Amino acid sequence: MSSVESVFYKDVAEKKRTARGVYSKKTHNGKAGCRLPSESLTAKEKAALNGPVVSYNLSKPMTWGQYRALPNDQTRALYLTKLVRDIGAKDCMLSKMFGVSDKTVFNERTRLGIATTRSRATNAARLAWETFIGQSEKVQESPAEATENVQNTAEIAPENVQSTPDVRWEDLFAAAKLLGERYGVTVRIEVTA
Repeated sequence: MSSVESVFYKDVAEKKRTARGVYSKKTHNGKAGCRLPSESLTAKEKAALNGPVVSYNLSKPMTWGQYRALPNDQTRALYLTKLVRDIGAKDCMLSKMFGVSDKTVFNERTRLGIATTRSRATNAARLAWETFIGQSEKVQESPAEATENVQNTAEIAPENVQSTPDVRWEDLFAAAKLLGERYGVTVRIEVTA
């Protein structure tokens, strides 16, 4: 055996001997580790450590009172940013939902540092907003009524459709998808040349 090997085996044996020494101690009885102060708490003390659980649904419309009851400005900013960026809500839309004036919404949005876009709302954005607001309505159409309403719509003949260069197909498809989700029907768009 070379000197390197003998040193290695002596080191391994020493480590084994040291590690086995924990079993001969009068404390721990073979359990390694340390006790933490939280392990000596009573059940009543452990229950006092946990506070009440409060959940906020930021994907539903709120009144101004519910909005002001959110715990901090960060949560309020998250809610308004979601509405402005993802749904395309304007101050007038938010003021109708909250039941306050446009100026109040503008002041709140400015205080939180949330910017809005100056572009006009697209049809898809309007439909997304109506869908978002429609979540709070208690009475909704049944799927049978929705299908009946869709089937009773007039079909547009291809020769009556004029081609316009400013048509955004993404908006059209997004609007069709939202209509399908809202009324539980399949919306089919056929484009022919």
